[in-house]
Amino acid sequence: MSGTLFRERIDGRTKAVAALANAESWKVDHVNAMFACDVEEFVAECTEHQEFLTKVWADSLQRAVDGRIADMDAHGRFLLDVISSSLDTYRQCEQHIAKAIGLGHAVERERDFHRGKIEVAKIGERIRKQWPIIDPDEVAAALQAVDEGRAQDIETIIDELLHHGSESRP
Repeated sequence: MSGTLFRERIDGRTKAVAALANAESWKVDHVNAMFACDVEEFVAECTEHQEFLTKVWADSLQRAVDGRIADMDAHGRFLLDVISSSLDTYRQCEQHIAKAIGLGHAVERERDFHRGKIEVAKIGERIRKQWPIIDPDEVAAALQAVDEGRAQDIETIIDELLHHGSESRP
């Protein structure tokens, strides 16, 4: 094999290998772009879900005011479970958003997603603070206090209020 032919062969194979490298780069770019598209769909679903949960919260408040919730405790616990699970999913979505951005892709509706996540977290806090959920530990402590004679039963309290109230009237 002559030197020129040998060089051309080496040069040709080198260019072919380089072309494969560029093809792999293109494939990686394509996979990353598809990932970013998937993340945008995930963000859109989460954002719509956040709007849905906000409506569920408003509906739950209205139903509570109207007396249309049979078991307030169970309903409150259900809402907390749904919100906790949703916030876990939103954290996963945030990780995917960060990865897509790290790959150089902008994520549509990212800000809407973050605002919605904050709103759902606030709803969870409102439920924890305001919803009439029965705390089993508090109930157990109250029953133990009654059993140990450290608390009065309701009849005694009402009787004392009635008698004390009648003594203070002229």
